Amino acid sequence: MSPKPASEFRRGVKRLRMGHHLSFFRKHEEYYVYHDLWGYLLAMDRQPLELLRAFGPQGRAIAEVQAEFSGRLRPEQIESYLATFRSHGCLVPLRHDERSEAFARGHPVRAPWTVAWLSGRQAGEAAEQQARQGVLAYRDRALGRVVLQRLGEFEARLFELCDGERTLAELAELLAPHAGGPEAARHAVARFVFSLTHSYRQVLKLLDRPRYTYLSLLPAYVRSSMPFARLEEAELQELPAPAPSRDVVDLSAYHREGIADAAAQFDLEETTLSHMFREPHPALGGRSYGEAFAQALLERNLVPRQGEVVEVGGGVGFFALRLLETLERLAPAHYAGLRYTTLDLSAVLQESQRLLTSALGAKVRHVLADASRGLPLRDASAALVLSNEVIADLETVRLRRRELEAGAPPAGAPPSIRAAHALLGRYGIGWQDAPEVFWLNLGALRLVEEIARVLRPGGAAVLTEFGALDRYPIESTHLEHGEFSIHFGHLIQLARAVGLQVEHTDIIEFLGMRTQVPVLATTRSHFLCLRALLQRRGVSLQKLAYSREQFEALCRERIDPGEIEGLRFLPAGERVLGLRPREFQVLILRRPA
Repeated sequence: MSPKPASEFRRGVKRLRMGHHLSFFRKHEEYYVYHDLWGYLLAMDRQPLELLRAFGPQGRAIAEVQAEFSGRLRPEQIESYLATFRSHGCLVPLRHDERSEAFARGHPVRAPWTVAWLSGRQAGEAAEQQARQGVLAYRDRALGRVVLQRLGEFEARLFELCDGERTLAELAELLAPHAGGPEAARHAVARFVFSLTHSYRQVLKLLDRPRYTYLSLLPAYVRSSMPFARLEEAELQELPAPAPSRDVVDLSAYHREGIADAAAQFDLEETTLSHMFREPHPALGGRSYGEAFAQALLERNLVPRQGEVVEVGGGVGFFALRLLETLERLAPAHYAGLRYTTLDLSAVLQESQRLLTSALGAKVRHVLADASRGLPLRDASAALVLSNEVIADLETVRLRRRELEAGAPPAGAPPSIRAAHALLGRYGIGWQDAPEVFWLNLGALRLVEEIARVLRPGGAAVLTEFGALDRYPIESTHLEHGEFSIHFGHLIQLARAVGLQVEHTDIIEFLGMRTQVPVLATTRSHFLCLRALLQRRGVSLQKLAYSREQFEALCRERIDPGEIEGLRFLPAGERVLGLRPREFQVLILRRPA
């Protein structure tokens, strides 16, 4: 949390208490406070959180708390944090009525990724005049599942009017004729809105002024869908010592043991471009991802006339199936001379790969292997190595500049940290532009080392993943497990150091993607809610990059897409479901003949 200037602190109040509508969350070393009436979200470390909690629900004198923390925080820090907490309703005067203030001043607005069906929404009449009914879909974090909440006429009218332009008090006055009078309307509006601003649901947020005054950009807390783990009151009574910083993120155990269902893994848990485009799509010129990938390999003369093609991490198996079917159709001589091997750490995923490619017979073999620990291949034995959207899952380590400048990791450092130091020194990979503490894609770098070992003269490798040429790895926050973006500049430095020729492009250029084709855009929770809403109407939504026409054909006569709140179609180059294709890079490595 960044303190606000001390000048914003409201003077004249001697005692404060902690707000009665706060929820607390944690992710690794950071804590989060969520205001269950307004939807405010504050991120902070341990000390500001302890400062807030020191006031307690009964309240304390400000001077008393300032004295208690004087040895831990500077006076200007304390005053700044208190100002921030007051301006966000986390600290309030003792007799302050929080619900009444939120009712009088709060302008309810639907969160950007809200999903709902509202009947007759396209008819053109104002919501307060036309009869409405509907269904609201949201992920209830207390229940751990998607909830479909039926909206009666009053609730449907109210929900559609939550556009950030009126206060709750104004909405109650407007809808009083439909609720049996002003008092009943105030009670119904407060009950409905405050149930949906709660951190369990995060469907509505409150603005402190009309939406139009924000122009086009709403505050960050309105756009947030905070997914972190809740801290219960018992855990907050005695905050545990700060968790030791994670210096090594290794997903080997997760992939070996944590995947129970191959289809569910990629339909519900993870999102990949290749899975979303596994069927022919207009953004790929009527081709599937695997088909477009095969054609890109042929155009760049990367497909061997004979030899072993190795795929590192095979997913469900659609990528290999579509790619090989295309090679058999377009380049039968090449197809006849190659042998295809998939390497995967997950036995569950490998069984799916085996089933999908079973019709190809002995052309494909499947090997259980951990690519982070090396490739089970002989030196100079592979003609082509493919790694499609996999290397973000490989081991990542956190390094510190001062230790690199000292020339050695600290005593007792984990083996992976020592290996990272050695690798950087061995290949002269630059880190001088790194922040004081940074992540390194150790597993991806080791894979490039292994590729250099196993490629035969004239062989090649193609690696795709999200990342950038000069950006240090950033952890994704939308998954149940940690994945990190790739610093492709580091991979290129290592590849050249081991004698490989390098070509870099992005997935849009590599596949020839038609970036202007509109496709469905979602987040992970939004997709699950939309899926549940459509399933109630007998429509089966799959994890596919639906174009507008494809989505309308899917719905057919069962539901009118125009009545669905939260549908968003964006150009394919900008967003596909929850991914941004422009962030996906392609690295082509060749062993000189």
